[in-house]
This record gives sequence, C-alpha cells and structure tokens, in this order.
Amino acid sequence: MKIFTVLTATLIGLGLLAGCNNNVAPDSGGGTPLEALLRSQQTAFTQSSFRATSDVVEDAAHLNEHFTVIIEYLKPDRIHEQIGTHAEIISIGQAGFMKAEGGTWQASPVYANLAQDAKDTFLIGQTLSSDAQITALGAESLNGTPTLTYRVKYQNDSVAGETKFWIGANDNLPRRAESTGANLKTSVTTYEYNLPLKIDAPI
Repeated sequence: MKIFTVLTATLIGLGLLAGCNNNVAPDSGGGTPLEALLRSQQTAFTQSSFRATSDVVEDAAHLNEHFTVIIEYLKPDRIHEQIGTHAEIISIGQAGFMKAEGGTWQASPVYANLAQDAKDTFLIGQTLSSDAQITALGAESLNGTPTLTYRVKYQNDSVAGETKFWIGANDNLPRRAESTGANLKTSVTTYEYNLPLKIDAPI
C-alpha cells in the first residue's frame, strides 16, 4: 500500500473531505464547500512547485512532541518530505527513497508515485471520512490576502477533530490550515507557491 499519510494530512489539514455531509450553503464560486476544498487541492498541483510547512504538536501519551513537517512538490512528479528528525522521503515518478533518523538513504518502492497518488486522490475526491461536516465560514483577510474560510469537523470510531482552511479568494490556492484532533494538539500548515525548488534522487 502506498504510504503518504503525512503528505495527505499536510495538504488537507487532516484529510476529511470525500463523502462528507455537505448540506450547507454553496461557496461563492457556485459549488459546495466540499467542491471548493477539493478544487483548491487540485489547483495546488497545477503550480510549478509548492512548499507546505506544518508546525505540529502531537499529544499521544501526553508527551506533547513538537516537530515540523516540510513537504515540497515540484511539477510534475517530484516530492521531498521531511518529518521532523524522524524520517525523510523523496519520490520521483516511479522511484522512491527513504532515510530514517540516524540512517542512510535507501531505495523504497513503497514511496514511489506519491505525487500521482495524491493528485488522483484529490481528483476523485477520496480523502477519507464520511462523517465530516463542512461549514463555509465566510471571507477573511490572511496577511493581506483575501481568502474564503471553511471548517471541517469529523468524528467516527477511530478519529475526531476539526480543521479550519483558508483558501485564496482570487487564486483558489490553499493558504493555511489549522487542525486539532485525537492525539494531535495542534497542526498549523502554511503554503508557498512557485518556488525555485530542486528535488533529485539522493542515491
């Protein structure tokens, strides 16, 4: 099975959109809030590159572990992911590589095709929970950028929490996501686009 949980979680807060209860007012673009959120994730992958930086505090076992997750995407199929000091992953098309904390780079087919898998997931709207509730919160300025904001709340037998999203009103790009949830005290993700990134095979 392809492993890109952290990638997906970072791109969509905690990944809660497909099959959501969506009986709320449409967004200003004429679609539902679910459609607006999925469209924003798809739009991110049309950019030449992006960087998503998440400041995470996990509360598993009340340890309050703090780490940073950085995910870089370079069109069309390159991803570089750093999960604190725990692991580093590079995916270039059908080649995958992984380095655990204190280790060396190893080829890892399980991390192949991460970019295409993520694109496909957002394209068909398969982003987890059928129990999520989406609410359009309205317009908000984020550091001078006009955005539309949404709240996704979810709860089922295994996971519960909520995420607030800021989506660029003029460019439809994800700008910020703030999440809380089971074993997750906070996760704040910010996005940058069209950066001069370089992602090469490490071995």
